Amino acid sequence: MSEWPRDKKCVERMKWLFSDLPEEERVKVKMNETAFFSVTPAVYAEKVAGMMRAVLALLGKSPYAVIDGTACVGGDTRLLAKHFDLTVAIEKDPETYTLLQDNLSTWGINVQTVSGDTSALIPQFWTLIGTVATFCLYLDPPWGGVDYRSQTDIQLTLGSLAVEDVINRAFEAHLSMKLAVLKLPRNYNCGYLFRKLGKHEVFRITQGNFFVFFVARHGSRVKEHCRAVLAQARKEKEAREGQ
Repeated sequence: MSEWPRDKKCVERMKWLFSDLPEEERVKVKMNETAFFSVTPAVYAEKVAGMMRAVLALLGKSPYAVIDGTACVGGDTRLLAKHFDLTVAIEKDPETYTLLQDNLSTWGINVQTVSGDTSALIPQFWTLIGTVATFCLYLDPPWGGVDYRSQTDIQLTLGSLAVEDVINRAFEAHLSMKLAVLKLPRNYNCGYLFRKLGKHEVFRITQGNFFVFFVARHGSRVKEHCRAVLAQARKEKEAREGQ
């Protein structure tokens, strides 16, 4: 898909996915077919990244790191890196991993990249973030292609594990991990998710055609923190619009 700028449909799609980039920068972004359906539109990705950083600051001490466990070509990684002191991007597919590295280089973003399966790398998270005091895990697992829209009560996996089990195991393995964030389609089996993550606190928001789940340990008051961050964001938006 390196010639996507010649396809009018792809050009229009890229205007939506990378709406914050000028055209001369968008045409440099390397994509593949999967990325066109996987990258989070910038208008949503920026909001989620900012909220993640704000909530994490209420859960632990700085400095703050994020592990993007499903980096794809770097669409979400690019915006996460704006908000965190350290960003680690993991991508399993070799071809997509090459595109990820090329895009990060083009954008001039300092991100540590890892080629591998996030579910298998859980024990090594601490080696990836080094001495960072507090980190969070971001997951946007594959939704199963365009056919996901016709399904109901979807359940997704990452590697050999259910996405919920990836989160559970990561929390068990790393005390410095204070937050996990899941981006899932709106036809996901939310009942299954809440049962699997039953020992944690979960807060859900809706963005576009997907849900975003903020997950933290029991007693973290993550729901209260999320509501406070959202309220502050609304106040700031109203202040800007009133100027």
